Amino acid sequence: MRAVGSGLRDRRGRGKQTRSRRRTWLWLIVLAAILALAVCGCGGSAGGARRSSARASVCTARARSVVARSLGVSASEVSVRVTTANSGSPECDFTAQPGGQGKVKLSVEVNTAPQPYAFLERSAVEASQMFGPVRLAPPPQDITGLGLDADWFPEEQHLMTTDGVRLITATVVWPSVRQSLRRALAEVAARPYLGRLRPDLARGPAP
Repeated sequence: MRAVGSGLRDRRGRGKQTRSRRRTWLWLIVLAAILALAVCGCGGSAGGARRSSARASVCTARARSVVARSLGVSASEVSVRVTTANSGSPECDFTAQPGGQGKVKLSVEVNTAPQPYAFLERSAVEASQMFGPVRLAPPPQDITGLGLDADWFPEEQHLMTTDGVRLITATVVWPSVRQSLRRALAEVAARPYLGRLRPDLARGPAP
């Protein structure tokens, strides 16, 4: 009987040790999951903060002042709104109504995706191509003295330029004026967003 009792006690002891080890492993797994979630949360917060900062900086006081001066109105008469372009890049929308010239809507997108120069050159080449005997859309117009390169795209009514690091796209909706005024406004609006020119990054167009 003593042998049987001793065996039972041994088995009970081993069972308690096994359950204890299982609880310890469960606690370790739970702790690891909590730590992983905390790390992901911090990373997400940092990424969100960077995106928020980029969005907030796209509507600058300098850009608003430049646009207002070009339209002949005060800065307070130009409303601005931070939005997100279709590309996911931050964008600033400017709205004004200069006397006798109708309502103006201007948007400036700041895209920091890689190879902006190559993208601009490829866009200009593609828009210049003809796929039939008759051109259905006007070709892009080269603009000198703005960024590493710049083009006005009449079909889209927008201007694209780059400093080698960022691609700036200024789109103008101003139906009551001639195209030359829309193009001039786009040039003025894009300029404040250009940084130091980086000719070493002027590579393209990509194949």
